[in-house]
Amino acid sequence: MPSPFQPAARLDHRQAPEAGAAGNDNLGFYAHPSGPPSTRTTRHPQTTDLLILRVSGDVDMATAPRLQRDLDLPLPACAVLDLSRVTFLGAAGLQVLEAATGRAQLEHRRIGLVATSSVLRLLRLFALHVRLPVYPRLSDAVREITLRFPARNPESFS
Repeated sequence: MPSPFQPAARLDHRQAPEAGAAGNDNLGFYAHPSGPPSTRTTRHPQTTDLLILRVSGDVDMATAPRLQRDLDLPLPACAVLDLSRVTFLGAAGLQVLEAATGRAQLEHRRIGLVATSSVLRLLRLFALHVRLPVYPRLSDAVREITLRFPARNPESFS
């Protein structure tokens, strides 16, 4: 019997259910969709004090470094991460969000998330929603982040 820890065959995600049904048990959940990572991040600078970063697709071990690179760039006073189009958020993605939260607090910047119920469930499970405000819609996040925390003069951050 082959070890389940051997590298899995690359499958198209549409073939995975049929492969499992055919009795090919050594693939199990180790089978991954073929092709390039599906995560996309898009920076939308609204003003000099507000950045909207839209994230779509899967945020997992393979794609979280891309999000980390975007969040490592200089951030304005307020940033909103729009995760409403994220289809999967893994532990690596949670670590990136945790690091971004910590950095924002250290730099006295504001950051908020837009999340669907499935992502919010995971944020609640790991209590990240306690330190990072989460909003159901992008318009709510932009309004609350900018109204609750009006932009301050950058010279005052000495």
